Amino acid sequence: WGPVVFILIYAMRAIVLVIPVGVMSLAGGLAYGKWSGTLFILIGATLGSCLSFLIARYFGRRFIEQFEWLHKGKLKSFDEGSEKHGLKAILFVRLIPLFQYDAVNFGAGLSKMKFRDFALGSFIGMMPGGFINAMLGSSLENIISVQFFVALGLFLLLMFIPAIYKAIKKLSFKKVAVEKLK
Repeated sequence: WGPVVFILIYAMRAIVLVIPVGVMSLAGGLAYGKWSGTLFILIGATLGSCLSFLIARYFGRRFIEQFEWLHKGKLKSFDEGSEKHGLKAILFVRLIPLFQYDAVNFGAGLSKMKFRDFALGSFIGMMPGGFINAMLGSSLENIISVQFFVALGLFLLLMFIPAIYKAIKKLSFKKVAVEKLK
C-alpha cells in the first residue's frame, strides 16, 4: 500500500498540504528508487495537477468570467491563446520552470485551456524533473556515488534552466536589435 499512499499524498499535496514538491519528489526517489519513484511521482503529480486544474475550472472560471476586464486586451488574448495553444504552453512551463508549480495548475484551470492539453502537457513536461528528483532522492543513501553527483548536476541544471532561458532570450533579443540597427 506504500506506493498508493505516496501517490495519494502527492496528489493531495497540491491542494491541501504545504509539503513542497521537491521534498515529496526526493522522498519518492529515496523510498522507491529512481525508476519506480519516477513513475509514482509522475502519477501523483499529474493527479494533483489535474485536481487543482479542475477545482479552479469548476469553482473559479465561472466567477471570473463575469468581470469585464477578462474580455478585453491582453487578458482576452492570453485566454484565447491558452485555448488554442494550451499543450505547448504547459509543456513550456513544465520543462522550463519559470512559474510556481501549483500556481500554474490553478491559473490554467481559470483559463480556457482544454483539460486534455493540460493533463498531457503536465505529464510529459514533468517527466525530466520527476526523473531527476527521483534519481537524486534514490542516491541520498550513498552520497559518495557517481549517481549522486550525476543527479546533483542534473538537478542544478534543472534549477538554472530559467536563468539560462532568460539569458538566451536576452541574447537573441540583442541580436535582433543589432540587426535592425544595421
